Amino acid sequence: MTSVEVMQALQAAGVRSGALHQPREVLDDPHLAARGFFERVDVPYVGEYPWCGPQARLSRTPLHIRRWAPRLGEDNDYVYRQVLGLGDAEYDELVDDEHIGDTYIQVLRQRQEVRA
Repeated sequence: MTSVEVMQALQAAGVRSGALHQPREVLDDPHLAARGFFERVDVPYVGEYPWCGPQARLSRTPLHIRRWAPRLGEDNDYVYRQVLGLGDAEYDELVDDEHIGDTYIQVLRQRQEVRA
C-alpha cells in the first residue's frame, strides 16, 4: 500500500492520520497543484525549478515569487558597495581576506592545497 492508501484506510476506520510523502509525491500532489502551491522559477545555472509559492492567497494583492534565492555572494557587490558604501579598496580587502566571496571556504582551502 502507498502512504496515501494507508492514510485513507486509517481515516476510514476513524483514526486521525496523515501520509508521509516522498518529495516526488509532494510535487505531483493533485491538491497542491489545484491550489497553485508551487510556482515555477527560472533559476540561473539550474533551469526551471518548482518552488513553494507564497502561503497567503490575497485577492487584491496576489503574491508571486519575484526572483530566485541568491546564490552565495551573488549580491555582494550591491550590498557592500551600494548599500554600505564601501570603496574599491575596502571591498577588495574583504575579498582578499576571504571575509566575503562567491566560493565556499572549503573549496578555497582545497584549491590552496593543490597549489602548495
